[in-house]
Amino acid sequence: VQIKGVIEFDNSDGNHIYLIDGDAKINIVDEFESAAREYGSEVQVNYWITDSPCTKEEMLEGWLRKVFGSIEAEYEYYNAGSWTYADQAY
Repeated sequence: VQIKGVIEFDNSDGNHIYLIDGDAKINIVDEFESAAREYGSEVQVNYWITDSPCTKEEMLEGWLRKVFGSIEAEYEYYNAGSWTYADQAY
């Protein structure tokens, strides 16, 4: 089972954690309970959290970069005379 979305906390009638994916509002606890009922009392949960929405491929690429020790470096320069701006990432 794979679920995705933006995390939302709802404390109005108890502590609930939802994933919002478009118009869908997925209760994470309900999903875990459903998986436990279907697959038994032991389930494995893998998760990734990003600081902004991204695709599954972008998320996995970022995770692989961290696993293999990728280095990200950026530089910027400004030229006030002609208002030139450049931003480059590697």
